[in-house]
Amino acid sequence: MRKNILRLSVFPIMIAMLVCLLAGCGGAASTDKMAEAYNQSAPMATMATTAAAAMGGNFYYADDMEHSVTTEGESGSIFVPADQRKIIRNANLSLQTEDYAASYGAIVAKLSECGGYIEQINTSGSAEHYSRYADMTLRLPADKLDAFLESREAFGSVRSVEIWQDDVTFEYTDMETRLETLNTKKDRLMAMLEKATEMSDIIELESALSETVYQIERYTSNLRVLADQVSYSTVNLMLREVVEVRDLPTTPKTLGQKIAARFEDTMDGLGEFGEELLIFVVGASPVLVLLGAIVVVIVLIVKKSMKKNRENYNKYLAQYRKDIPMDKPEEDKPEEK
Repeated sequence: MRKNILRLSVFPIMIAMLVCLLAGCGGAASTDKMAEAYNQSAPMATMATTAAAAMGGNFYYADDMEHSVTTEGESGSIFVPADQRKIIRNANLSLQTEDYAASYGAIVAKLSECGGYIEQINTSGSAEHYSRYADMTLRLPADKLDAFLESREAFGSVRSVEIWQDDVTFEYTDMETRLETLNTKKDRLMAMLEKATEMSDIIELESALSETVYQIERYTSNLRVLADQVSYSTVNLMLREVVEVRDLPTTPKTLGQKIAARFEDTMDGLGEFGEELLIFVVGASPVLVLLGAIVVVIVLIVKKSMKKNRENYNKYLAQYRKDIPMDKPEEDKPEEK
């Protein structure tokens, strides 16, 4: 079965080479014929790459780009493959600390030791209320990510850590294959342009050459971005200052432990609520006193007004009863005969 797959993968390559040979022998052929040869050769190369990947082969390719750095799997981590695959590795790290300055200094020192830098940082809070925090985006070499994360206990109390990675080997290799094909197309167009004599052919060749150069620049830019993501890992780090670092709660197993854990959480919540309420009341006491005085004045005015209205109503009712006499009983009328 594997031999049949290998034969099927070699057959498209032979067709691509034959098409390229026929296109090269055309000399001063038109741009349409050359474009047809390109459209046939590019999918064939991609098919060959796909077939090789399906057979489980590893791709070892030379990267001659300026800013490309190939990561090495020598760090000893089981998350880093032993071969030279293109792996994008990133991490999230959440920390708490009672000494904000010391923790921040330890993070910066270790980051500098690993050859990394702070790409973005957002800080807030005050030292008086123990409410400082820093939300940082760190960039460091991918082969130093494990060393940086191994020192996380020195930064503070670790609340959570998450590492994820994305294998972009096939995408990276496909871009390189397309880029190589485009460079071959560019060389042929330039050779054809040097031999062209008709103005119409020159215009068509220059237009095709301009489009090819644009595609080369686009693939080159995408390849550099991908290489940068592979060579440098991103760490999203959250550092929060607290008055007291508490141990992470363990998962209760028995019914008694679950009830005790829920009761403890409820009491902690009530305690925190009472503390926050006391802080609010004391802090807002001047405003609350002023609002209380205003409310008392409004209540007194309303009561006085209601009392006055009641007195006026009683007077009006008494006068009304005095002016209108009581109904007299009707006299007996004589019976009709």
